[in-house]
Amino acid sequence: RAEQELDRDRATIYANEIAQLRKMSRTILKSQISLEKVILRLETIRDFGDVMNVLAPATKIIRRIQSDLSGLVPEVAHNLRMVDEMLEGIMVEAGNVTGATVSVMVADSEARRILEEASEIAAQRMSSQFPELPEILDEGEQQRSRVHRTSNP
Repeated sequence: RAEQELDRDRATIYANEIAQLRKMSRTILKSQISLEKVILRLETIRDFGDVMNVLAPATKIIRRIQSDLSGLVPEVAHNLRMVDEMLEGIMVEAGNVTGATVSVMVADSEARRILEEASEIAAQRMSSQFPELPEILDEGEQQRSRVHRTSNP
């Protein structure tokens, strides 16, 4: 409007103000988008922390199972060792990214709880899949044991 009225000075001032507003608006929008990206990355890092809390007990469990199976099925124990090494690598990488550390106490208690639950489930499945020995066999076993103990003092 100032330009239409041939007020060049006022038109120049308005044009400069509009240019400054556009520049500020662009800067604010750019800052908003940048902050949204930072938030997304921080959420990803938080998720890495959650992954570490899950992996720590998992590695304990895998090590325990590996130890249990090493004499029975060495090939499976070897494969479990490789899985454990991969999980350890993931935890190290996640720790490098997040700076997080995993509490060993939490990992131990969580691993212990999972192993206890697995032991209970295994005992239940074993009792359902394999019938219990009849009482006659139990008594015969007890008699053989008594005879063996008395003949070998």
